[in-house]
Amino acid sequence: MLFWGIELFTHLFIDSFNAYGTGLFEPFSHYRVSFDTMFVADPLFSIWPFAALVALMVLKTGDRKRKTWAVAALALCGIYLLLGIVFKLVIDKDVNEDISNKRMVITRHFTTPTPLNNLLWYVVAECDSGYYIGYRSVFDKKPAIDYHFARRNDSLLSLCEHKDDVARLVRFSKGYYTINNQHDTLIFNDLRFGEIAGWEEPKPDFVFHYYLQYPGNNDMVVQRGRFAKWDKRLLLSFISRIKGI
Repeated sequence: MLFWGIELFTHLFIDSFNAYGTGLFEPFSHYRVSFDTMFVADPLFSIWPFAALVALMVLKTGDRKRKTWAVAALALCGIYLLLGIVFKLVIDKDVNEDISNKRMVITRHFTTPTPLNNLLWYVVAECDSGYYIGYRSVFDKKPAIDYHFARRNDSLLSLCEHKDDVARLVRFSKGYYTINNQHDTLIFNDLRFGEIAGWEEPKPDFVFHYYLQYPGNNDMVVQRGRFAKWDKRLLLSFISRIKGI
């Protein structure tokens, strides 16, 4: 019971570091705890416990190296989590200074890592009519952040008949959402999960987009198209952006 209890708690604790978050207070509250310091599936975090798992399966029960592998994997995971927190503090400082220097009227903002790393961060700053969206690397030297603007268009929600779905989506998105009309179909975009190749394209689609008028067409909605456009060229541009180029 102790082993499984620690396992479940650790899993919930680690999940609270990504943008998806965890409903730690369910069923008493639907609030999702999310620290936004790690991508939802980060190989640089997962590789250490996986390597230890392989080692523990291969090494004999009495081998002293088993403990070394286990402790080393846990230590490296802990260091990676701490690095994510440090990087977030640095990025948030840069974003706050940029907002102040540009005298932007912002009600709130959030930052979260882009896919598969914690060096390039996705930035969303909310104003009264929409959101300024940009990217910031820990290696960026210029103080200014380049943004593009996404209108909220929440007035379009009055056209949707599925009011319960809308209410749940707004709550799930923590209010960071936009609505757009595509081919006579209302689409709900949750901004927290990022854009598809947003560091390169000026106004890309959002990863989490939900068809409000066709709920049956929303399989795998959280990761819809996350890596749809990834090829060698895009991967190289992603690496360049991480480097601050």
